[in-house]
Amino acid sequence: MVKAFLYIEAQVSIPHTDFPWQEDNSKIREEEGLISKTWLSGTDNNSVGGFYTFDSVENAKKYANGFMAEKAKELDICITTRVFSANRFVQANKEMNSPFY
Repeated sequence: MVKAFLYIEAQVSIPHTDFPWQEDNSKIREEEGLISKTWLSGTDNNSVGGFYTFDSVENAKKYANGFMAEKAKELDICITTRVFSANRFVQANKEMNSPFY
């Protein structure tokens, strides 16, 4: 069950089609506790990011502070990261027929 949501946005100044997302997908899939990821691309602003679900807040933070921090350093980019506890919003999400509950 989903225990954490993670949102990340990276200001990369390159189109999503030029971002190495295929290579990153294989690495991201190996992350502990990852349940799903949805890629996001800013309209006409060359930002990329994603919406992730994890099995724990700890694993979401570990990913953000590990893989994503290293990726930002490698690409010399700024990232925005937000971790949300899914436990606080179970009932609200169920009422909205969320696919995660």
